[in-house]
Amino acid sequence: MDGVKEIILQTKNVEYIKRNLGKEQWIQVSGHKDMNAADAGFWCGLVSLNHIDEVYNDVGWDVSANEQGNPGFEGNEYAYQYKANLLKDGFESILYYRDFHGVEEDYIELSQEFILLNNLRYNKNSKSYWAMYENGESEEAVKYIDATTIQIKMKFLRNYSSAKQMAILLFFDIRTKFDGKISDFGLEEFNTESKDNGLFYGLWGGDMNFPTYVYSVLMGKKILMPAPIEECGYWPYEKEESYEDF
Repeated sequence: MDGVKEIILQTKNVEYIKRNLGKEQWIQVSGHKDMNAADAGFWCGLVSLNHIDEVYNDVGWDVSANEQGNPGFEGNEYAYQYKANLLKDGFESILYYRDFHGVEEDYIELSQEFILLNNLRYNKNSKSYWAMYENGESEEAVKYIDATTIQIKMKFLRNYSSAKQMAILLFFDIRTKFDGKISDFGLEEFNTESKDNGLFYGLWGGDMNFPTYVYSVLMGKKILMPAPIEECGYWPYEKEESYEDF
């Protein structure tokens, strides 16, 4: 019973987003995975430093697969304006969900700016992007687990954020459910919110009817501030190479 209670309260998942999210070598930026008996969905975007306060308006995703910054028109019946990015001012996408209406398989495409700045080359065999360096070496930077599940090496995401002087937004939506009623597990309906050190999330749960089951949702975002532009690693801020003296 205590184990189920812990899953409903998402104790381990809260601990993960507090301690580990954004600190791993590789970060999952899209798609789903199982986390402690819950289904976890992820997304990623950027926000300019003078728009960060808007991120704290609610726990919902400011950039998502549905609102991903595609080009198009906005306006009303009196006037329309073409925009290269339909997101709110100050927000940018790194990922673009390509929906082909069932004619072809959907997939997620990386921002061309991210690809070009990091000089990434796609490898069809490994289904991954590799950074290509002048000395002939290469480094894996992006992995496609499947067409809509992507992992990015945190080093490249951090460097990109530093170069653009925009904060990284790591979005999460983690949900679990069990048959029965919440009182069966010694719990009551709950709804909490937390804002602390760049992490903003809501955690709520209770009973659903027709059919009857217990649910809980952990949703929010983690904000990672950019390093100084001098630390981005791109020309003219490349790190000087050191050589052994002989």
